[in-house]
Amino acid sequence: MTESLPTIAIVVSHTHWDRAWYLPFQVFRLRLVRLIDRLIDLLDCDHVSLVLYTAGQAEMTLYELKPESPPRPTTIAAGGSSVEDVVQSYTPLSFDDLSRSTYTDHKRLAGSDLSSMIIVPLLASKQPLGTLNVAHHHPGIYTHTDLTLMQQIGTQVAIALENALLYHSAQQRAVYEEALSDITSRLQQQSDLRVMLEQTMQSLGTTLGAKRARVRLQLMPDDEPSQ
Repeated sequence: MTESLPTIAIVVSHTHWDRAWYLPFQVFRLRLVRLIDRLIDLLDCDHVSLVLYTAGQAEMTLYELKPESPPRPTTIAAGGSSVEDVVQSYTPLSFDDLSRSTYTDHKRLAGSDLSSMIIVPLLASKQPLGTLNVAHHHPGIYTHTDLTLMQQIGTQVAIALENALLYHSAQQRAVYEEALSDITSRLQQQSDLRVMLEQTMQSLGTTLGAKRARVRLQLMPDDEPSQ
C-alpha cells in the first residue's frame, strides 16, 4: 500500500499594488494613505517620512506622513545625508542610535528625540525615486524582520509613486495635445499674420502657464541680383 504524502501549504504574505489604472486616481491615492497607516501600526513607529530624491540633486523633498494631517513638503540639503547614501547604493540602512550617526539629516531627527531608524530605497523600474523612512524614540527597537517588511512595503510605495507620475504625465500630455490641436485649427482659419501670432502666443501662454511670450521672425535675405 502506497502511503500518501502530507499536504504542505505555503502562505506568502505580501501587499500587492497593481500598475494598471483600472480605478480613479483618488482611489489609488486613498489606498496609499491606508498602506502608510497600516505601516505605522505594524512597526510601532513614532515617525514616518517619504523623501523624493534622485542621485545628483543638491536638495531633496521630505514629506512627513502623519495620519491626522496632510503631508507638507520640506526642502533639505542632500549632501552628506543618509538618503543620498541609500539612493546611490540602492541599499537599505538601519540605525540603533541616531545620536551616534554622522549623517547630516540625522541631527534634526536626533534633536526630536528619535533614536532607531530604518531607511529603504524606493525603486521603480530599477530607478531610485527616493526613500521611505521610519523612526522610533527607543534605541535598538527594529529587527531584521522589520527591515525586510519595510523593503516589501517600500516596493509597493515605489510602484504607487511611479503610477502617480505616469498619471500626471498622461494628463499633461493630453492638455498639450488638445492645445496643439486648437492652435493648428486656428492657424488654418486665419490669414492675418499678426492675429495668427497673437492667438498662437495666447494659447501657448495659457497652456504652459507663461506670463510672457515672444516670437522672433527672421526674414530670409533676398537673392543677390544677377549680373
